[in-house]
Amino acid sequence: MTGHTIYQALSRTSIRDPDNNNIKHWVVADKATADYIASVYPGSTINSFGLLMPAACVRPGRPRLHENSYERKKASKEKKLMMIAGLDRDLFFVHDDDLQVANQVNKKKRRFIYRA
Repeated sequence: MTGHTIYQALSRTSIRDPDNNNIKHWVVADKATADYIASVYPGSTINSFGLLMPAACVRPGRPRLHENSYERKKASKEKKLMMIAGLDRDLFFVHDDDLQVANQVNKKKRRFIYRA
């Protein structure tokens, strides 16, 4: 909700009655909204409940293994090609040329399998 939306909601209460001089207490979600409401109603004060602020926004879930989608897709392709070639990533160092050869072999195998 924006500050103006909260202002509209508060304006539908006893605050708009000019004869009502009672002190009013409003609770809003954040300081930005409180600042906006205080600017609209002169003489108002802002008090905090002193609640803890949430930690910096942390993405839920597992930590990322790759910097971006390009790196993720490249690693996935390499893993698939190494499985096709029967190589273990921990035991062998594979060059990009070898992976391309394994990819070509895989394409030929798939064509042969589909013809059968």
